[in-house]
Amino acid sequence: MRAARGPLTLAALLAINGGAACAGRDADSSGAGEPVSPALEAESLMVVAMGGRDAWESARLFEFVWAVDRGDAQPLERRHVWDRWTGRYRLEMPLQNETRMLAIFDANTVEGRVWVDGVELSGDTVGVLLARAHAVYINDTYWFIMPFKWRDPGVNLVHLGISTDSAGKEWETVELTFENVGRTPNNRYRAYIDPATQRMGWWEHFRNRVDTTTNTRTLWSQWERRGPIMVSLDRPFVTPAGERTGRRIYFPSARIATTVDESVFAPPEP
Repeated sequence: MRAARGPLTLAALLAINGGAACAGRDADSSGAGEPVSPALEAESLMVVAMGGRDAWESARLFEFVWAVDRGDAQPLERRHVWDRWTGRYRLEMPLQNETRMLAIFDANTVEGRVWVDGVELSGDTVGVLLARAHAVYINDTYWFIMPFKWRDPGVNLVHLGISTDSAGKEWETVELTFENVGRTPNNRYRAYIDPATQRMGWWEHFRNRVDTTTNTRTLWSQWERRGPIMVSLDRPFVTPAGERTGRRIYFPSARIATTVDESVFAPPEP
C-alpha cells in the first residue's frame, strides 16, 4: 500500500474553490444493476485504502491514548481500552480537581464501576462519572476512527464533488450529517479525501448544520498501520488562512488487535 504523502502548504490546502453539491441524501442502490452513489463509492474506496471492510470487521481491541496539546500547557491525555465487539471499556483520565478517574464499564448500557485515585466510589457519583466517561468514549473514538463510521445508522452522506485548491490539488469532498443519533446530531462535517491515496487529508466541523463557517478545521496526517487497519495519528488545527494554531489532537500510543487479553479489563487490586 502506498504510504500517505505529506501535507501540502496549508494556505494552499485551505484555499478551496469548491465543487457542486448533490441534492438530497445519498443511499445504497436497491435495484440490481443501479450505480452506487458517488458518496458511497468514495467511502468504499477510502475503506479499502485503510485496510478493507473485512479488516475493519476483524479489528476488535482498541488501545489508544487520546491527547490534546494546546501549545501552552502539559498535554491532556486520556487512556482508552475498548472491546469493540462486546462494548467493554476501560478509561483512565484526569479530573478537574487534579485527581484521576478509572472507569470500567459497558459502553452499550453505561453500567460499570468507577475509582478516583484508587478508591472505588458508590452512590449517585458513580452514575455521574459513568455518564461523563461515556461522553468521552463517544468523542475520543470518533476522533480516532471516524472514516470507518460513515455507514453507521443515521449518517447521511452527500457528495460535494471535486474541490481544487489554489495549488491545483484536487480533493474529493463528502459531507456528513446525522438523523437523531449521537450526542450532537446537529453537527455537520466535511471530509476531504486525497484521490492519490484515497484517505482523508483533512476535515471541517460545523457545530450546527446550518452554519456557513466552520469552527474546527484539522489535518488528518501521520497515517500508519495499526494491526489490521490504517489510522491517522495526528490532527493539527489550522486557521481559515491555513496557519497552524499550535493546538492539535494526537494519539501518542495506539494499538489495534483482533484478539483480547481479558486482563486489560480487570479491576484494580484493592
